[in-house]
Amino acid sequence: MNEARNHHYLPQCYLRGFRPGGRKPKLTVLDLNKGRHFRTSPRNVGGIRDFNRIEVDGLPPDALEKNLSGFEGQVAKALNDLQTTRSLDDKITFAVIMNLIALVAVRNPQTRHQWSDFQSEVHKKMLGLTLATEERWKSTARRMKEDGIDIDENVTFAQMREFYERDEYNIVTNREHHITIELEGINTVLPFLFNRNWTLLIASDDAGPFVTSDRPVALTWKHPENVPPIFRESPGFGMQDTRIVFPVGQDMTLIGEFNNYDNCTAFVERKTVAVVNSQIILFAISQVYAPHLNFNWLDSQGELKDGRALLSYVRSMREKAAQSEAQYEKA
Repeated sequence: MNEARNHHYLPQCYLRGFRPGGRKPKLTVLDLNKGRHFRTSPRNVGGIRDFNRIEVDGLPPDALEKNLSGFEGQVAKALNDLQTTRSLDDKITFAVIMNLIALVAVRNPQTRHQWSDFQSEVHKKMLGLTLATEERWKSTARRMKEDGIDIDENVTFAQMREFYERDEYNIVTNREHHITIELEGINTVLPFLFNRNWTLLIASDDAGPFVTSDRPVALTWKHPENVPPIFRESPGFGMQDTRIVFPVGQDMTLIGEFNNYDNCTAFVERKTVAVVNSQIILFAISQVYAPHLNFNWLDSQGELKDGRALLSYVRSMREKAAQSEAQYEKA
C-alpha cells in the first residue's frame, strides 16, 4: 500500500468550508509573499510533505497521519452539524471544534520553524558555555564518556573552540520532538478554550464571506493599550484579557473570550465581517483562502476594501516597511 506523503496541517474538510458553491468548486488562494492569486483544490494547500511522518520503533511512519485522519472525520461531521444547527449547544460538536482550534493553533510550519530557531540558539549558547574554558570542556567530556556517549578523544579543546567560533553548522530539531511538543501543547491549550465563552458570528446574506488563512487562529489582546509594550506581541491562551478569532466556514466565525456570558449566536453585517477578515489576514503566514475575491477587509485607515485590492496593498505596505528599515540603518 502506498504511503501518503503530503500531510495537511490544515484539515481538508475545514478548507472545504471556504469554497464557493457550484460544480467542482475550488478555493481562491491569495499568496501574500508571491503577490498572486489562483484557484485550486483544498488538497493542494495547507499541507507539507512528511509533516506528520514519524520514525519510532514499533510504529509505521504514517501512524500519526492515519490517527489524525480519523479525527478529521469527526471534524467534518462537527462542521456539517454546526452549519445545519447554527448553534453551539451540542456538546460533542462543541468539543470537536475546540480540539480543532487547539490542533491548528499549535501545529503549523511557522511554529515549528520558530521552535527550531529557539532550540538552536539555546544549544549554541550552552555549547559556548561548555567551551568557555578548557577545564570545563574536559569535565563535560569526561561526564559524557561516563554516560556512554562516544567522544573522539583526538579532537582537542582548541579544535572544538575553533569549530564553535566559525559557526558553520546547524542544530536541527527532529520531527518527532516537534510532534511531541505539539501534542503536549494541544493538551495545555484545550482547557483555556473550553473555559472561554464563545459567540458564533453568522454573516448576513449581503455581508460577503469570511476568509481563513494558513494560520487561522488569531489570538489577540482585547485592550492592548493596557499591556506593557514588551508583552503586546505575545498574548497567551490563558490570559484573561484576550480574544480568539477562528473562522469555521465562509459564513461563520467563532469569537472566544473570558467573560460571564453563555455561548450564543449573533448575526453580523458587512463591516463586522471585514473586521474579522482583517484580523485573519494579519495573522496569515503567507496564504489567505476565500471562496472568491469579493470579500471585504479594512486597510490601516479603516477603509473598506475588497479582495482584489489585498495583494497590491500588502506589496505597498512591505515596500514602505523596507524603505523605513533602510533609512533607519542608514541613519
